[in-house]
Amino acid sequence: MTIGQIFDRSTEILKKRYLSLWWIFLAQGLLSVIERTSCEGIFLTIALFILNLVSQLFIFLVTFYAAEGLWNRNSSSLREVLTKVRNAPLLNLVEMFVRVLFWTVAGLVLLVVPGIIYATNRVLSPYFLLFEGLSVDDSLRKSKFFFTREPWYSLRGALMRFSWIALLTVTLGVLVEIIFNLSIPVFDLTKSTGGLEQIPAFFLVIMGAIILYTVKLYIALVYFGFYTDLKNRYDQ
Repeated sequence: MTIGQIFDRSTEILKKRYLSLWWIFLAQGLLSVIERTSCEGIFLTIALFILNLVSQLFIFLVTFYAAEGLWNRNSSSLREVLTKVRNAPLLNLVEMFVRVLFWTVAGLVLLVVPGIIYATNRVLSPYFLLFEGLSVDDSLRKSKFFFTREPWYSLRGALMRFSWIALLTVTLGVLVEIIFNLSIPVFDLTKSTGGLEQIPAFFLVIMGAIILYTVKLYIALVYFGFYTDLKNRYDQ
């Protein structure tokens, strides 16, 4: 598949299945309220921080599994996704993130370029871990194998194709994120004026989060299409 075909199919899938994904958007909206909540007190602040980390991991897994279902089967039910999230190898996933983050930072500190190369070559690792059941080491190695299968300068190679996809999706994601953060208020628990005045902000956060997550899910579909295309080409 060409890059254009990956984007086109991602757009078509999201258009056809958008309304059936109401449960994902609702979950993202409620979790965004947690993310944009401010409070006073060290214990409540720590509790909100931990809750936010857990919610981010949850929505990450939901997005991954939803994108897989939509791309491969043109459907992604609530029960199916939650079952996969419940059975996900969370400890292995956390270990993978920590290892990639450590070596990426180490490479950036030393010479910058090695850190960028290491992080890029391991982009597909979570896909192999979550969808193929590989170990952390095997997932990291297979991701690197896919990215180094062809010369880095080859237009058909994974690196050049990923670079174009990343440029387009990161630009889109950053622009929407900036608009969201500038226009959506913080849901402030420290106000003493009562809960009624918080209602407009509450619904505004949810609506903004739905728009933002629509973009994130679209980007997730694009990256899953990229992974699927490479798998079909190299995993013989």
